[in-house]
This record gives sequence, C-alpha cells and structure tokens, in this order.
Amino acid sequence: MRTRELQDVIKLHVIPLVRQHERLILRSTSASFNGCCRMCVICDDSNAAINDSNFRSQLCKAADGVRYLIIKLAQDNVITDKALSVAQLPTSLLEVRLDLRTNRHITDSGLAALMGCMPWSLTFLSLNFNSNTNFTDVGLIELARSLPSSAAELVLDFNGTTSFTDDGLSHLSSKLSGTLQYLCLDLGWNIAFTDVGLKKLASCFPVSLEALDLVLTWNERFSDVGLVSLGLGLPSALTYLRLDFECSKEFTDVGLFVLAANMPLKLTVLQLNFECNRHFTDEGLCALCRSIPSTVQDLLLDFNDNTNFTDLGLRMLAAHLPSCLQHLTLHFKRSGNFSAEALDALAARIPDSALRLTLNFRGRTNCRPMNKQQAMQALQATPFDIF
Repeated sequence: MRTRELQDVIKLHVIPLVRQHERLILRSTSASFNGCCRMCVICDDSNAAINDSNFRSQLCKAADGVRYLIIKLAQDNVITDKALSVAQLPTSLLEVRLDLRTNRHITDSGLAALMGCMPWSLTFLSLNFNSNTNFTDVGLIELARSLPSSAAELVLDFNGTTSFTDDGLSHLSSKLSGTLQYLCLDLGWNIAFTDVGLKKLASCFPVSLEALDLVLTWNERFSDVGLVSLGLGLPSALTYLRLDFECSKEFTDVGLFVLAANMPLKLTVLQLNFECNRHFTDEGLCALCRSIPSTVQDLLLDFNDNTNFTDLGLRMLAAHLPSCLQHLTLHFKRSGNFSAEALDALAARIPDSALRLTLNFRGRTNCRPMNKQQAMQALQATPFDIF
C-alpha cells in the first residue's frame, strides 16, 4: 500500500478507533506518519523487526503537532533501554499507546527514560510490558513519579512481572490522577503483593472513576482484608467493573458480603472472576446476586472449581438476572451440586434481551457462545450438558 493510501486509511479508520479507545493491532512494515493525521505509528512484524537504532530514529521524527503516538512491535522484538532514551516527546501529544509485550530486554532504566520524556499534556496512556520479568519496584516508582497529572485514562499491563511489591504498588496508587475516569491495571502473577498493597490501591481510587479493570491473578497472599478494602473503596460513579482474582484462593463469604454491599448502582458491565476459590458458599453467592444492579447489560461470573454452591445459590442468581441483560457468561465448571430443576429455573429467567450467552457447567474447559433457545435446550437436557 502506498504512503498516501495508508494515510487515508489511518485518517478514516484508525483515528476513530483511537478516539473510541479500542485496541489496535497494526501489522505492517515500520513507518511513521504525521501531518494532517496528527498521528505517528511505529509498528513491525516478524519480517521487518525494528532495532534500537531505527526505532529511536522513528520516535525522534514525531513532529510537533502530533497528537496520537501508537507503537506496536512484534512479540520477538529486540529493542533495549537505548531505544527509549529520547530527549522529549512532542508536547502536543494527547495519547500514547506502547505495546512491547514479551520484550525481555527493557529494564527499570528504560522504563524511567521512557516516562521521563512523556509530556504532561497526555490524557491517555497505555503501556503493555506483559511478560517482562526485568522490572522491579524501582521502575514502577519511576513510572508513578512521571504519570501525567491530567490523564483521564490509564492502561498498564505488567502481567508476569513477578518482582513488584506492596511498596511499588503503593507509590503507583498514590500518584493516580484525580481526573482519572478509566483505569486498567493488569498486575497478574505478581505474587509478592499482599492485602497492604491492595488496601492502598483501593484507598486511592479517584471519585471520578467510571471504569475499573483490575487483574490480580495467581496471588494466594490476598485475604478478606484486601477484598473488604477493595469493596469499600469502589467509586460510586463506576459504570464498568472487572475484577479478576483467578487463583487467589483465600477469599471467603466475608469479603464477598462487603463487595456486594458496596456494589456501584450505575454499572452496565460487571465481570467477576474468582476461579479456583473454594471457600465461597451459597450465602456469599446469594448476597452477590442480590446486589447486581438492574442496569447491568454485560454480566460475567466465574466460580469454576467451587463445589460449595447448591440450587439455592443458582436460583438466587436466576431471580436477579437484569431484564436488560445482553451478554451473559457463567462459569461453574466442576460445580456438581446443581439439579436439573435449578438449571431449568435459570433457563427460564434468561431475559429475551440476551444476545450472547456462554454457559459452562461441565467438567471440562470448552465452552461456546449460544443464543437463548440453544441455552434453554442445553440447560434442560442434563444437569451438566452445557458447553
């Protein structure tokens, strides 16, 4: 594709996506564009890998007037700290999206250099360093220190960075912008976090926050103390809430009670993942179901591997499905205590507004989306014939 054609594509299609804050997956040879599009794009694929020299050269070409900077490199990219040493990015920038997932060469020094060149004018910042195990609290503290004070949306993916501790998380939490409206933190597999760090994070949520996407998977050091703090700290303005605590196994009904009692009332999206937690009972599930706001259109509940639930909990869930529900995802894999009658009751209460259903009550991991008629047929077939 010629440069002019590619510019037209970016102007007509990419910029609207950026403004809607959808994920961009750009695959082409390395290139940068600015001018009328007010955008600079740097991307590559495995056949046109970018190294330190040409990456930095491309980055330095981002001219004044550029508002959007999008960087997505192939997962086998080899850039190092040197590539991120730029004197200053354009002060006109409003949004920066940097996707360097699986890069294993960048360290705390590179992260500090990158944040040091960020303009304070940013309203959207997205950094993806998924699977980079080099970072420590030093890098996280430097990142926190340089967070733009005017940011309305912040996306940080450090999943698999196992050396962060409560100290780094506390520094990050204390520097969250008071104007923040959207916060996405993926800190999964950071096994050193404890209730102390989670409590600090919950105490720093801005009251203006409308969307919270929090991933803290595979951490067995969290307890009800942390979940209670999180529940108490949820901003009332939230319309989107996703909490992923897969394989965080020490929560009990106590934490679920507090989370339910403080559920924001304006939610349209509610997604909770407590897979592998085996302490919750019908009491906690019933409290949670009663707290589901009537405004929820997208509901996901994942309680895979919990064998404590019975028909009581499932019937309570069926009774409190919002009438405006469009997407419903339920994972109760290997929960073998549900009767055919309770599953019939669930099928009967699925609202007609539901457009996409994913139901998993079997002893296997495969599940597929289905419509309401298919779901009712599956639910009414046998207690576990849902996939």
